[in-house]
Parts: sequence; C-alpha cells; structure tokens
Amino acid sequence: EGDIVYATTSNGQDWTHSNIPSPNAPSFIALNKNTGEFLGEDDAKIGPHIFHGQWSSASTANVNGRQLVFWGGGDGFCYAFDAKPMKDTDTSWLKTVWKFDCNPPEYRAKDGKPIKYPDAEGPSEINATPVFYKSRIYVPIGQDPEHGEGIGNLTCIDATKTGDVTKTAKLWEYRGIHRSISTVSIDPDTGLLFVGDFSGIVHCLDAETGKLHWTHDMKAHMWG
Repeated sequence: EGDIVYATTSNGQDWTHSNIPSPNAPSFIALNKNTGEFLGEDDAKIGPHIFHGQWSSASTANVNGRQLVFWGGGDGFCYAFDAKPMKDTDTSWLKTVWKFDCNPPEYRAKDGKPIKYPDAEGPSEINATPVFYKSRIYVPIGQDPEHGEGIGNLTCIDATKTGDVTKTAKLWEYRGIHRSISTVSIDPDTGLLFVGDFSGIVHCLDAETGKLHWTHDMKAHMWG
C-alpha cells in the first residue's frame, strides 16, 4: 500500500515443537519500501497462541473507503489490519480491524477438552494468502505438510465487519476440503472458485454460495 511493504516475521516454535522462544515478538510488520525503515507491528498478540509457524502472505483491498491488509495467522485466525500504522506511546501499530477464527469450535475441542495440535481431527493454522473478492475474504486452513493429512475448512468471510467477527461474518464454509496450503483462485467471469488441498483434491465451488460443483483427484499431494 503506497510506500509500505508488509511482511510475516515467521515467528513460531523451536525444534522441540513445544516452546515458543519469543512469544512477545511481532507476527506481522510494516516497512518503508524505499528505505527498509520499520514502520509498525501488529497489535494482535498472536505469539503465545501460535500452533507451529507462520507462513501466510498478505493481501490488501479498499473496504468501504478504508484500506485493509488481510493476513492468516499461525493461531488459525484470519486478520484484517488497518493498512496505515498508527503511533501509540513509543511504538507504531497495525491496528486489528477484525479477526475471524477459521477453525470451527469442534476442531478446537471435543467433550470439553482441547484437541492437541497437530491431531488429524484438530485445528490448523493458515498458510494460504487470504483472497479478497467482492467485499469477501476466502481462506482455507492447513498445516506443515510434514504433519500429514487431516480435516480442513474453507471459509468465506464478510470483510466489512469490525471486531471479533467469528460469530457474525461467516457467509459460508466448506468442510469438504482437507488441510490445504493452497491459495484460492476465482474466475470473475463465472464466479467459480478453485482450490487444491494437501490430499491432492482440486475443488471447484460457487464463490457466491459455496456450492460444490466438482472435485478432481490429482492422485498426489498438492502444495501449489
């Protein structure tokens, strides 16, 4: 956006997969594209809640006259930040406009007990880039391919909301997808959405309604 570059810090766990060495480190930052000067960091405090790592790239769009930056967190939430860093005391922040938990509640807990990551039936982070289309965000959840296959979810989020919008901004979700590290593609002429999952299935859905049109088995894992 303008002269600003947005970057994921890739903060996460150490080699033991049980410890986050820098839980207070930023997850997402803004830099001046001409000088590399640090301009701000996210205010979401994601660090203590990271499942494993963080690999999502950001996207940006103007929503109701306000430029937002969308990013998938290592905690399984999709975030919308104000694109312009705001000074507060001695630090500049990328303010959270909204956040959405892309994991259904039953992925996070069963019988009142948290499901341990990276259980195949449990929650995942977001590795894909959130895609903006017609005031909506489309993003699947997934994990490091070394963790194997597991349940997934593709969510269509209303990008015009504010706050913790987990219960108010879901327009539709598609649980027929497995874990995915792939970013969706949308054809604006037909409104068809395409996305692959790590199990090797290509899914074609209606971007407006989430209706499944077809699937195709590539018979191999899909990373792209």
